[in-house]
Amino acid sequence: MSNPDSSVDGLYAAFPSAIFIFIIVIALFQVMSSHASFKWVLWIGVPLFGFLAAIAMNIASQYTACGGITFGKAMLGGVPSLLAAWIGLGIASFETCRIPIATVFAPLFIGKTVDVTRNESNMAINSVRNSKACCTPKLILEDIEANVPMVKGLGYGFYLLFAMLFGGLVGTGIAVVC
Repeated sequence: MSNPDSSVDGLYAAFPSAIFIFIIVIALFQVMSSHASFKWVLWIGVPLFGFLAAIAMNIASQYTACGGITFGKAMLGGVPSLLAAWIGLGIASFETCRIPIATVFAPLFIGKTVDVTRNESNMAINSVRNSKACCTPKLILEDIEANVPMVKGLGYGFYLLFAMLFGGLVGTGIAVVC
């Protein structure tokens, strides 16, 4: 029995599927975000698609590295991608984690530089005593995501991209033990 995959081949195999899932998530938020079945597609469909893509990636990696295919190991190697996708979706569901991504991408859709904040109370942003307006206008994350759903999709896609890279790399290491 050889050592697990320790080369960059696992990353090369995981990268296309992670990019594809990133694009799918952005498109889902742009097209389906108002549908009733959207949460089901996001929380069940996307991780399941990532799992199937990881199995296909593991089969190809097994055939290349070992000269044969063990379907059980390929499926076992797909499990980290499934778990990583759920973890990535869980992280992205927190507004605080999406604010940095929205701050970077919102100006592309709004047309001006903005500071994205979270609406924590009903108090106006500059109503604190002795406070002054900053150099950039402040917008609430919920308002931006309601007007431009793709910004929310970019936030979810960002975390899913890196989660799928991690899951794919770990899964390839499990699956390609000859």
